[in-house]
Amino acid sequence: MVNRKIIPFLAIVFLVASIFYPISAKASEPGIVVLVDLAHGESAAGLDMAMKVLPEAEFYVLVSSQDQANSLSPIVKELSYKILVGTFDTISNDLKYVNIIIIPQPTMAFSPAEVQAITTWFNTTATMQKAIWLAGDSDYPAQGGSQEIAMHQIDIIAESLGSHLREDFVSVDDYASNCGATYRVVGLIQPDPGAEVVAFAAQKVLFHGPGIVAYVDDNGDWHALNASTFPNVYRIAWTSDQGKISENQPQKPGAPGDLGKTASAGDTGKYVLLAAEQMTLNISGNKAIRFVVVSGETPIGGYQPGISTSYVGVNLDGPRFFRNMILWISGYMGELKFVQQYINDQKTMSQQLTQANSNLLSAQQTISQLQQQLQQAQSALSSANGQIAQLSSQLSQLNTQLSKVNSTANSALNAANSAASPSLAYAGIIVGILALIVALVAVAMKPKK
Repeated sequence: MVNRKIIPFLAIVFLVASIFYPISAKASEPGIVVLVDLAHGESAAGLDMAMKVLPEAEFYVLVSSQDQANSLSPIVKELSYKILVGTFDTISNDLKYVNIIIIPQPTMAFSPAEVQAITTWFNTTATMQKAIWLAGDSDYPAQGGSQEIAMHQIDIIAESLGSHLREDFVSVDDYASNCGATYRVVGLIQPDPGAEVVAFAAQKVLFHGPGIVAYVDDNGDWHALNASTFPNVYRIAWTSDQGKISENQPQKPGAPGDLGKTASAGDTGKYVLLAAEQMTLNISGNKAIRFVVVSGETPIGGYQPGISTSYVGVNLDGPRFFRNMILWISGYMGELKFVQQYINDQKTMSQQLTQANSNLLSAQQTISQLQQQLQQAQSALSSANGQIAQLSSQLSQLNTQLSKVNSTANSALNAANSAASPSLAYAGIIVGILALIVALVAVAMKPKK
């Protein structure tokens, strides 16, 4: 038994220890762990909003220096779970807790060691669902200069992860869906089947000066995402059908920059602004779900972040869409579980209705066939009745004729009988006389005794 006199002493010891050794670290993070990279020239605009709309998430913020850490807004500092100073290859101990990495429009290159560190993180820990959001830019030189750095860097990382998604090296304007200027594109959230849940209460999101997303097959050939669907790829945000492609880099032949791979300046139509690829990895014999999101603009940072609630007087669904995307790609889902169940129920009801309509159509076809057969039978019966009536008439006529013939025959027979009676009498007499003569002859010829 513990000595009661020792208890106050132990209490004082623990109190002193708590003062000199505050408990600030946790054995494990209680929610989704989201790492936002600000160490490659990215802006922190909208990061505070991102933290507020995901209270169940723990945010790590990666910065390149302590000075950058000190320059973060008080709200970001307060809401951050950890502020990490360094690069991806120097934070491996913290990286192992991370579920989602967001790289919001980098303007500086990643070292090969960093790309490898991100790839290693992506390909480990099968028990944890992981995702990365690679946010690019247009080829306009405001961010990343003439080298289209944001595009190249996210494409390098996507390729290293084994994803088929890329950002193409063009810009896209929208002449119908925008915030007062064609380059301020209002993306329309219209997900492919399987990703409908991310459109919950989110229809319009700002993509300020975006590029477009493309698909690269296993042979390295580029394909336009707006024209075709591809396995495990969900096209989520689109321009209107009045999108138009432009080329800002290279500005002239021979100048730095890349031409578009799947679209060219002057092309028009509906283009993909954001897409997600779901990947299933085999990690030490276990199945692991991974998502790679590539977008032509960024939810955080940029000239005006996609998480905005409004821009130049246009109401937007940025916060709701950002939350939906993180809940979906993390696998946590939150309230979206109920939305997903509703969607599943709607699909089930639609399938049942389709099957019922199919059964009804089949029954209608069967009824139509039976009606045709009944009409044919009625027509045959009518024809048979006509033939029976005709035969009955003919039979009646035949009976009449037969009656006449019978009457005529009876009259003739009676007449014949009447005429034949005297002749028969005379014949009988003659026969009798002849029989008498034969008898007399026989007696005359009989020998005498």
